[in-house]
Amino acid sequence: MVAIGKFCRVATNMMVARSKRPIYTDLIMHRILLTGATGFLGKMVLFKLLQRDDVERVYLFMRPKGDQTVEERFEQSIIGNSMFEPFASRLRTVCRPIEATQELPLCGVSESNLLLLRSSVTGVINCVASIRFNLAINRAYVSNVKTLQNLLELAKQLPLMEHFVHTSTAYVFARKDRFDQLITCPNGFDVDQDAYFSGITEQSISEDLLAQSHYPNSYTFTKSLAEYVIRQEELPFAFSVVRPSIITSSHLAPYPGWVESEAGYLAYVKSIIDGGVPMLYLNRHNRLNLVPVDHVADILSAVVTEHRADVSPRTYYATASIQHTPSLIETLYVFRHIFRTISKKEIRHLPLYLPFGWMFSFLLWLRDKLPRKLQAKRLTWQGKKTDARRLQRMGSINEQLYAQYRHFLNQPFHFHDNLAYEFGETHRADLYHSIVIRKSLKKAGLRHDGYEVFAGNDMITRHGDLFFALSTKGWNVAKRVLGLWFLRLSRHVFTKVEINMENLLTALATMPKGATVVFAPTHKSYFDFLLLYFLCFAFPELKIY
Repeated sequence: MVAIGKFCRVATNMMVARSKRPIYTDLIMHRILLTGATGFLGKMVLFKLLQRDDVERVYLFMRPKGDQTVEERFEQSIIGNSMFEPFASRLRTVCRPIEATQELPLCGVSESNLLLLRSSVTGVINCVASIRFNLAINRAYVSNVKTLQNLLELAKQLPLMEHFVHTSTAYVFARKDRFDQLITCPNGFDVDQDAYFSGITEQSISEDLLAQSHYPNSYTFTKSLAEYVIRQEELPFAFSVVRPSIITSSHLAPYPGWVESEAGYLAYVKSIIDGGVPMLYLNRHNRLNLVPVDHVADILSAVVTEHRADVSPRTYYATASIQHTPSLIETLYVFRHIFRTISKKEIRHLPLYLPFGWMFSFLLWLRDKLPRKLQAKRLTWQGKKTDARRLQRMGSINEQLYAQYRHFLNQPFHFHDNLAYEFGETHRADLYHSIVIRKSLKKAGLRHDGYEVFAGNDMITRHGDLFFALSTKGWNVAKRVLGLWFLRLSRHVFTKVEINMENLLTALATMPKGATVVFAPTHKSYFDFLLLYFLCFAFPELKIY
């Protein structure tokens, strides 16, 4: 076995300096209350706040979890997290955990902690939310609306409060062609708000609520409702809403590809590799608006420390610019390429991608709904009614999952780009997207060590070596013939030749765009030069032709 490319990881204390957008700074010291600090976005926001010289204290709302106290969770999630190692000397000084339960009035904060917050807090960043699409509306309402209302009531009692920043979503509108700055009133909400909320809580109106509102899931509906509710409040301090699109792995901080979430884009990747989604109906040329988590955190940390004379609400879109969002066909190509380089034992079947709705509906009925219905009937006849009901529930969950994918993958979304992320001339967006997919696969448990086979007898080519050589992008006929010859030669010489592609892409992503990269073999063999040539041939995403 030959192993190439043991590339060093980027140091976790790498500093970030990338956005061309103005970042608001002043000499006033800020004391920030941060909610959701143990979550994926919350940790990155804390990382960005710790980087700032004008933030002297960060209060972290946490709740006990199981047998863990708030202090124990703080030690495990924050102090013990390697991403915060650059701030180890002052982490305990700047950060202070506060026991809180946001579902309770005033977030369940004790009197002593309330006095502490009243004498200190100047800004609030709310990152608490439930991002489960299939959550019951009454539970989603509590997680996304009620928690915000309770936090606002608490913020009103803080005399030093200057700025409240709420994290929403770019998909708050039911219609894809309407992305106004303001949320319109939900049906029936303007009649009696108390009755509306009671109906949601008691589930008396939740069955047809989504159908009436035309929202695809409870997450986007309750996020929209939360924005509408908060805009009706008369607040004595500035208020801002940040609307991110699909938050994915970081671009640069603390290192390219950092991710600690199993939701969002990762859930999509995981459903594919687990085989839970045998087919998808999508527009292959549609674009996924993937935004790096460190960009969203940059905006949140900058907005909360912005000095504003007026208290009128403002809205910021934390999305990716259209030229830096990958099309679905591009992501599918990377998927197929990565699946080919994984060992045979870990290969899963990729789903069938269908461009026509009628074809998708028919095959879904034939391959999923009909077999499931027949299986449920058989279990019922055998007296296994519990198993039959469980099977029917699984079918209902699958139908909801298909509906979500159909909504987000088969129609375009064009957002306001007042803070759209620009990769600029110093970093390549295409490498970032490759890193995101690889990190997602690794987080989902499919890839463990980051190594991918690109030559040798164990290399997988789905339709044969000839098809692989002819379908590789960016090469002329002569080079394709040479690539095919070397691939077949390597099968007789090596068991497998592999490279840590994840680390290589991470290293390349941090280099200035247009920089000269030299691949130098370390062995005294001309065969190594052929291997380096074939490496560029086997991984066309490197764009070294």
